Amino acid sequence: MTPHFAHQDRQACEQWRREKLSRLTIPNSPETLARLHGIYAFHSSLLQNIEDFTPGNFHISVLTQPFVPSRPDALSRLPAAHAAVALEQCLALLDAARKWNMNFIDFSRFQVLPTGSLRFAWTLESKELPATGDIIRLFRDHRNLRSGSPPRGRRSQADASPPRGRRSQADASPYLCRREDFAS
Repeated sequence: MTPHFAHQDRQACEQWRREKLSRLTIPNSPETLARLHGIYAFHSSLLQNIEDFTPGNFHISVLTQPFVPSRPDALSRLPAAHAAVALEQCLALLDAARKWNMNFIDFSRFQVLPTGSLRFAWTLESKELPATGDIIRLFRDHRNLRSGSPPRGRRSQADASPPRGRRSQADASPYLCRREDFAS
């Protein structure tokens, strides 16, 4: 069996998705450790995931997906079809966050990935979940989504197609799962 993480030159790499991981060191406390367990319990294509964490006596080493927040105007540059899908996914993630008490998602910090999908950051502080209208307002500046709904009938092939060379990532359906649901 291939190891899940490869470590070389102080850099960790997730082998299955071939993604470089960021290593964070945070102070250890019972509250922080419990919070990390809660965040680690979920895995999603729409979140900055914690891939692994190791508690020590005084600190916790966390391996997480890299996250570079995008500017809010980055949403206005998405093709109409991608923006409509991203809005739908944001609203679905917000609904799931309410149902599963996922108050670690920072909906104010997101990253627009090369595929046109969004990734939201996690935080150790409890966040109040935004109202649905706040999520829709993120997309208000998009030229084709002024009403907060997907454009009708004006999708061109260029709008619907992901950037070249990224098709396999873009074709994957978004997912949100709890790790315990797959534990044996």
